[in-house]
Amino acid sequence: MTFWMRIAILLVLAAVASPALAQPAGDAKPPATDDAARERAKAHFDRGNDLLQQRKFELALGAFTQSLEEFPTRAATENGAVCLRELGRPDEALIMFQKVLAFPDVPEDVRKRIEPQIAELAAATGVVNVTGGAEGAVVSIDGRPRGTLPLKEPLRAAPGLRTVRVHLEGYVPFVQTVDVRAGGKASVEAKLEVLARAGRLRVKEASGAEATVLIDGVVVGDTPWEGALAPGDHAVWLRAPSDRGTAPKKATVLLGQRAELSLDLVTLHADLIIKATPPGATVALEGVPVGTTPWEGRLPEGRYTVVVSAPGYLTATRDLRLGPEAHETLKLDLSPVAPPKVEEPPKKPRFEIGANGAFAVAPLFYGPTCADPCSSGVGLGMHLEAIAAYRFSSGFGIGGGAGFVRLQQTIEDRRYGLAPPGKPDQPASANDSVILSGATVLAHGSMRLGERFFGVFDAGAGGFFGAAQDERTLASRADAGDTYEIGPYFASGGVAGVAASGGIRAGIEAVPGLEIWVGAAALFLVPLSEPEWTYTGPVPAGTDGAAALRQEPILNDVIVAVTPSLGLGGAFE
Repeated sequence: MTFWMRIAILLVLAAVASPALAQPAGDAKPPATDDAARERAKAHFDRGNDLLQQRKFELALGAFTQSLEEFPTRAATENGAVCLRELGRPDEALIMFQKVLAFPDVPEDVRKRIEPQIAELAAATGVVNVTGGAEGAVVSIDGRPRGTLPLKEPLRAAPGLRTVRVHLEGYVPFVQTVDVRAGGKASVEAKLEVLARAGRLRVKEASGAEATVLIDGVVVGDTPWEGALAPGDHAVWLRAPSDRGTAPKKATVLLGQRAELSLDLVTLHADLIIKATPPGATVALEGVPVGTTPWEGRLPEGRYTVVVSAPGYLTATRDLRLGPEAHETLKLDLSPVAPPKVEEPPKKPRFEIGANGAFAVAPLFYGPTCADPCSSGVGLGMHLEAIAAYRFSSGFGIGGGAGFVRLQQTIEDRRYGLAPPGKPDQPASANDSVILSGATVLAHGSMRLGERFFGVFDAGAGGFFGAAQDERTLASRADAGDTYEIGPYFASGGVAGVAASGGIRAGIEAVPGLEIWVGAAALFLVPLSEPEWTYTGPVPAGTDGAAALRQEPILNDVIVAVTPSLGLGGAFE
């Protein structure tokens, strides 16, 4: 017999019991009489007390339940309530403690002990108010029958998700899950629909013994029983006094047909509790769905295959062997099903065009050395580029780009020497403003990752063609001590060389075929034909007369420009 069935019987017995035969305590025992039932009750009670002192609460509860089945006593009722409280079943414990006070002539010291526990458990549980349905329909919570409609009062339930089922022969069972909160109230309005499509099932005990019939966790009557059920598979088992019953069996009901199931009562030896995360998972024993977690039952000894499943989670299967007087608790954490992998459609080759650019920063591209007290500003300018590429399905692309670059840098107080004819060089300082501008033509290779959100790694190599110009002014002192300033003087020339770039960009496809991105790139220019500062005519040198300007390069050997960029492009297949 399952624990909830035994507790249900226990509560009924407690409600109609005669005066208690013993006080609820570890050593309390029913007084011995010549009555055989009382002697059996006493034996079960003593065994329960021993187990209670060993803190084997589940086994002790079974012993007290058997004692109450033989002969109800206040002591066994209270000790059973203590077991339920320790097992974390506050709703059942509350009902049991209330039944203790329902016995006649309860001593005052017992009331003082029981009433605080009732108040504590009442605060730790919630109530479920079930209305609607039809008169006589059986209400169960988590598979445990709790009463028939209309209910006299709301039903107590432990906090958590609870499955409320309302069943009446000839109607489709009503099932609803409610979230019960401590001290709170949950409401269920049952709506029973007439079972329009049905078959019939007849259940009997093979030897003809009388037993309680449970179908899908609900008590429907006693053997032999027959009734209408919805077509499909149903779980059927029997329970009888003296710890006898059956394991769940599957009965298949066909539309418009009558099925018959014959079961043999055996001794139930073992207790099984199944808990799972998430709660409310479906439990099947030997392929027979028996309810939802948390589930508990008393079973014959033997081997069992337990299957626990829930939508969105991987099914868990465990093989168990239950021996005599075994008490097994199976806890399972179901693993969520991994979301289906969304495979992107195969990439197709395509053409891409676009333009990007922004300001450019060149730390130093002027040729002559700038030593203290010389100061140079950071070279600033811009780099704009139009690009086109063919992108393979692998993401690799080849293409080219044509761009325009312009950089400008200012150098002040650079040491310089003026050479008047026939006289020593005169120390001077030079101020230069250098401008480099021209076109870049690059072949690009790139790798793209992602589709709507994407990143691109790019490298390019090619040539640079342009011109450089240097505007120079000078200040110096003549031999006679007078100071003078001359200029500006201009020198310019064509520039040709090798260009290379490397960069990364990230962006989004704003609408199909149109993309925007941001990125950064480094541009390397290596002049192969460098312009030099060449001024052939003499320049004024104050009282020293005239002087010649020396020849020197305008640009550095390698020019590096870093370009943060913003781009816009399109793609078509």
